[in-house]
Amino acid sequence: LAPRYAENNPPGKPRRQRAMDMFRELPPATRCWVAAGVVVTGAVAANVVEIKDIFFHWRIVLNGEWWRALTSLFYLGDVSFYLALNLYFTARSAADYEKVVGTAVFVWHWILGVACCLFAAFVMQQGNSITGTSLLPGLALSYMFQTMFCCRIPRARVSFFGQVMDARYLSFFTLGLKVFMGESPESLVVGHIIAHVLHSHFMMYPLLESGGPVTQAVAAFFESGGLRRGDKVKLTFPEEHAEHEILDGAVGVVYALPPEAEGRYIVVVAPGEGRAEPRTLSLTRERLVFHERHLL
Repeated sequence: LAPRYAENNPPGKPRRQRAMDMFRELPPATRCWVAAGVVVTGAVAANVVEIKDIFFHWRIVLNGEWWRALTSLFYLGDVSFYLALNLYFTARSAADYEKVVGTAVFVWHWILGVACCLFAAFVMQQGNSITGTSLLPGLALSYMFQTMFCCRIPRARVSFFGQVMDARYLSFFTLGLKVFMGESPESLVVGHIIAHVLHSHFMMYPLLESGGPVTQAVAAFFESGGLRRGDKVKLTFPEEHAEHEILDGAVGVVYALPPEAEGRYIVVVAPGEGRAEPRTLSLTRERLVFHERHLL
């Protein structure tokens, strides 16, 4: 995002407009999640709703107030300087993670994370009073995606007030900052554990990571209207052939749409394993799996 952000945000541009431009450049799933988190957390801070009306407790949910399992996912804590930092790191980490795995797979991982965070809250609430908020599932979910990004790209460079470090140290930095500011670390620890459990299972069971029919349904939703120029796609070549094996699973960008008579898309594939240079390919639609919407 850096070149595009620098181009669209000259020095004299108002800060509010810069923030809106950064928000619009977030991938669709991350953008919806961050917006929902800001709305729900802001509503609690403004006393529009009370935390006791939206927090998750399994006994209240089983008594019919099922919406608490959803609203609690978007409450990120009391308004504070630390909340602003956490929201920033979550937006950056989730956006980069979504760009790597694709929107459909990101939504599937978000669903898995929701199930794990709610289960963790259920376990930690055993024996607690019904009025205790205990673990905040939404906060644990945000830390989970920060850690998922660090597991996926551990040597990615992240910046904090000009201090640059590897992404693998982000969780330790966040934990230290949380303890220093007097915040309870239980949500961070739970999110960190869930992220490592999911990541290790993704490595052992690729089908669990890909999501199968679920991600296909999500991809079909985001792909409504057909592929567009700039969409990120994944190539699929099930046939056994040396050239196809190199290209199978590669990610490219749709550079040109096909004329109606031909039905072939022009796709640019970046260098990768077995590919020293970028390649421009002409492929039919069945060779392309939707990955992310409209990058150009």
